[in-house]
Amino acid sequence: MNTGNHNMNNEKLVEQVCNALDDSVNRIDAETSQCIVAAREQALEKMPRRFSLPKLFAAAATAFSILIAVMIVNTQLNQPLESEEVEAMELATTQDTFELYEDLEFYTWLVEEDVTS
Repeated sequence: MNTGNHNMNNEKLVEQVCNALDDSVNRIDAETSQCIVAAREQALEKMPRRFSLPKLFAAAATAFSILIAVMIVNTQLNQPLESEEVEAMELATTQDTFELYEDLEFYTWLVEEDVTS
């Protein structure tokens, strides 16, 4: 309907605002301009740098370490389990194992006493 006329009015308004802002910037005297530049530089100096070189190296090392760990785990998971490992997993998942966990402190103490003897 009137969207063409409405868009034209918006474009004219945007153009007028841009022209007014450009004119105000062009009318700033040299002293004020220098103060603005100095204030900007001072603000930038106080601003913390997000990506300093040591932090970037630390992030890269961490990402590389995670990649290596994932590759190792992926390689380990793709290998078939040996019979002893399967037996150990079956033993750990049986109902009797829960009784072992209830007395875990006792068994830990027993192993420590046996090692020191």
